[in-house]
Amino acid sequence: MGWIGGNRYLTQSEQDNNAREVYNYLKSKSYSNNTIYAILGNMVQESQINPNIWEGLDYGNTSGGYGLCQWTPMTKLQNYLSNVGISDWENGTNQLYMLDTDSGQWGNSGNPNAPSINPPLTWNEFKVSNLSVETLTSYFMFYWERPSYDESINKLPYRIQKALYYKDLFEGDEPTPPTPIPIKKNKMPLYMMLRRKYFWERRTKMAVLTRENFMEAIKTRIGEDTSDEAIAFLEDMTDTINDYETRVNGDGTDWKAEAERIDKEWREKYVARFNAPVDDNNDNKGAEDEETITVKTFDDLFKTEE
Repeated sequence: MGWIGGNRYLTQSEQDNNAREVYNYLKSKSYSNNTIYAILGNMVQESQINPNIWEGLDYGNTSGGYGLCQWTPMTKLQNYLSNVGISDWENGTNQLYMLDTDSGQWGNSGNPNAPSINPPLTWNEFKVSNLSVETLTSYFMFYWERPSYDESINKLPYRIQKALYYKDLFEGDEPTPPTPIPIKKNKMPLYMMLRRKYFWERRTKMAVLTRENFMEAIKTRIGEDTSDEAIAFLEDMTDTINDYETRVNGDGTDWKAEAERIDKEWREKYVARFNAPVDDNNDNKGAEDEETITVKTFDDLFKTEE
């Protein structure tokens, strides 16, 4: 069926499906059954045997853990595979390749509950050991995973319980060839994925910066870089924000204030006109004109002079 993953918790049947992928791969590398069960028990606690889960479901947090064994920071997984020419760090089979070949992960434990500071076995000896499932599960936790010393957090008894579960599930099974690694084309680079997450968070928060904060953010991003490219970038950003401000504000006129000023002037003009004093001279002139008017009758119009 192949790997089942995603930044979510898996069902038991999905975990069992991925457990078979782990079993088949490690068996093809000559791991002992008990070692495989021990690793599976630890993977259940770390990731639910999910190759694509981020620690705490915090998608894109590169400082946290990621994958089947929760490599922390997750860039440890990405960088290791990149150094051997593997770009698909999300693929469970590629993660198992790192688990198998990165012997440097196996080392001393500072946990006071560990059998000893130094591992009782080398990494190669651990791979083929026939010690009990319980013992090998604790070894993998103490000397490979090295989680919190707090037993309520590292949950060693639960790891052992799940290791024994897979022993019962797979005991007597004949291994089948591991699932071929699918070829992915045009895979989104990590930086683009993180940029998409960043801009999505910025969009949902609806952050709007002032000019000063915007320029300060750009300077902080560039840091002490004084290269020609960095200076050109700053100039471009300055010209861009100046252009935006010009488009929005035009010639800098505050049109709201201008409209209020004109409205005030018109109001003052009408009030002044209404309250202006009456001109008595104009009224007298009208009266004088009225006195000089001679009213003629119809007969006067046709009266002849003698």
